[in-house]
Amino acid sequence: MQYLEDGDCGRFMAVAKRDLDGMDEAEKGGVMYLMCRCYFKDGDYDKGKALIMDILKTRYDAVTDLLGDREKVRTLAAALFAGEAGKRGKAEDVKEVQAAVDKDSTLDRLLVRDSEGTLVSRTKLSYVLRFHEAQAYKNSDRAEQALSILKELSFSSGKIMVDGKIEGLREAVDSMTAEITATAMVWFKRLFV
Repeated sequence: MQYLEDGDCGRFMAVAKRDLDGMDEAEKGGVMYLMCRCYFKDGDYDKGKALIMDILKTRYDAVTDLLGDREKVRTLAAALFAGEAGKRGKAEDVKEVQAAVDKDSTLDRLLVRDSEGTLVSRTKLSYVLRFHEAQAYKNSDRAEQALSILKELSFSSGKIMVDGKIEGLREAVDSMTAEITATAMVWFKRLFV
């Protein structure tokens, strides 16, 4: 863990990969989650995705207290992956995660924390996943689908991490809606003016 506090994913990954198979099952899910974070940090989306899908399929009851409160590893992993897929415009990957956690997503809550690790909010996992699905549609130039999801989320509550900052879910929805609308207006003016 010290390696991660120092920001050294390389040293952490070497130890984690070597010791993962022999690790205590109670700790394995949390370590796998941290490995995913390192894969994404290093830009290795496919390895991160494969490990996330493994977590979602095999770590159903795993919990971790990596951040001070007990939280389901599946919830952390689903939210992490949805955020990464949303940034890359991979809506189909977000849908794959939604399908994997479908039965739990309306009941499970993601603990949203600030940069110091202080708990800021508990947000329904389903809201987080839908927001990142809209983000993925926006980033893959499918504004109509994004706006449809954002309309559904306009009455949702909670907080969400967007581009490294915590925002109120409604504010994030309003901001993304305004961004999509403004982009559409620019293109409309270019075409017809």
